[in-house]
Amino acid sequence: MEQAPPNTSAPSGNVPANDGEVTVNREGEVKLLAGPEGLQQVLKSPVLEKAVIQPRSRALVTTYYDTASGALQKAGIALRVRRNYGRFVMTVKFPPNLATGLFGRDEIEVRLPGEAPDIDLFGEEIAGRIRAVTGGQPIEAAFTTNFRRRTGSIDTGRATIEMAIDAGTLDASGRQQPIQELELELKTGDEAALCDLAADLAGACRMRLGSLSKGERGSLLASGAPASGSKGTVPPLPAGIVVDDFISAVIDVCLKQFTANWAAVEDGENPEGVHQARVSLRRLRAMLGLFAKKLPATEFQVFRAEAKQLASTMGPARDWDVFIDMVESGPLKLYARDTSFEALLAAAKARRDNAYIQARRVVTDPSTSVFVLNLRAFAARRGWRNALSGAALPILTQPARSYASATLARMHKRALKAGRHLADLSIDERHELRIDLKKIRYAAEFFGPLFGGANGRKRYTRAAGGVQDALGAFNDEAVAHGLLETLEGDCGPAGARAAGIVLGWCGRGRVDADSVLQPAWDRFAEAKKFWD
Repeated sequence: MEQAPPNTSAPSGNVPANDGEVTVNREGEVKLLAGPEGLQQVLKSPVLEKAVIQPRSRALVTTYYDTASGALQKAGIALRVRRNYGRFVMTVKFPPNLATGLFGRDEIEVRLPGEAPDIDLFGEEIAGRIRAVTGGQPIEAAFTTNFRRRTGSIDTGRATIEMAIDAGTLDASGRQQPIQELELELKTGDEAALCDLAADLAGACRMRLGSLSKGERGSLLASGAPASGSKGTVPPLPAGIVVDDFISAVIDVCLKQFTANWAAVEDGENPEGVHQARVSLRRLRAMLGLFAKKLPATEFQVFRAEAKQLASTMGPARDWDVFIDMVESGPLKLYARDTSFEALLAAAKARRDNAYIQARRVVTDPSTSVFVLNLRAFAARRGWRNALSGAALPILTQPARSYASATLARMHKRALKAGRHLADLSIDERHELRIDLKKIRYAAEFFGPLFGGANGRKRYTRAAGGVQDALGAFNDEAVAHGLLETLEGDCGPAGARAAGIVLGWCGRGRVDADSVLQPAWDRFAEAKKFWD
């Protein structure tokens, strides 16, 4: 690693040249987290042997602003004022979108004459966007960051990447969190190279991907609220998007949903975090499986297998969450005075606590971050192209809408065939049909925006979901049986009566579901196909 000569002037590009001059950037940045020892390991890592590191660090003090209700944070917008070399710079960052990719954000900066923010200096368009979000509410200081930054750069041969090693604190509402992180920002070149470098550092230095920005961390700290689960939404897609770009967009949506739930999984207060993290991995597996049918890239199957392993490891936490909620919202209400439920639920919650330790290990293990970074690099370089011959490459330039129509028609036909004699299906066959319907719903969510209006898609997915829910009762009963067998040794005779009641409750649920299964199936079979 080379040490750069001392630099006492403000680096060019860090601040606009003149007061009031607006600078617009699209940054591509990966954040890696570590403890103090980890940051020292980074500087010694062979991965950075070609890096040029500034010998000194500089102090950066930043104040983030929002409304009292946190309107900007809820919209994924960060507004800050940073004191840098005695000058003040106001910055607004907008959330990632289809154009910026998973690690990209649009960023607008302007020099301020003083430390007070003035969004009008951004210009009418940007100031208007901010006001549309705040709804006229006043903007006030929300929290601050105070850290020292040491910078450097590395030329990988495919990209020039700026490094920033930050160590300090985040302060909000009298509470404090440490900042120990490495930021890698793509200056020129290939985004895949940025992800490759980050993956190498995460693996070599046991660092993990920072799923939250400093702004997001500060907003959570200021509010004192636990992290919430995050549903994945498919952004608006360009009318003529082709298969090649559509695949990349799907991967981004799934990875964004997965990483957005890491904080909630770590926090453990909101069951939706584990649930949505697993949903993102199931959606990813389903869509990669569909792509693999036309594009025989071995990486699709490799990443599918990794996603399955991650989801399976978090599975027990979700199973215990569902079981406890079912007991508390169902039989316990009818048997509130039965003390055997106390023993059963105490044992179940202890099992859930242990399962959450396992789930947290998934999102904090550097190997999970490497998985995300490798998959994003694969998407950035369009790695599936390597699996196609010249004659087959036109598949990738085909309109995604045409590809979607053919894929959905095939999946629908397969499901109709599998459920033709629904009443006679075995438990295993019903389980397979349920999985097919779940895949159809995931595909409809991603493909749906290609076909305009959402009403037809919603009606179709509701019909598929009705059958899936009815079939799910059989799976829920089987899972409950297994969990109750596990609890038998934990709570013994004290919880035996409650266990019997719960089994009866699940059995009744299965009977009820069986009675609505055929009508639900008929609605699905007759549902209008929104892609026709």
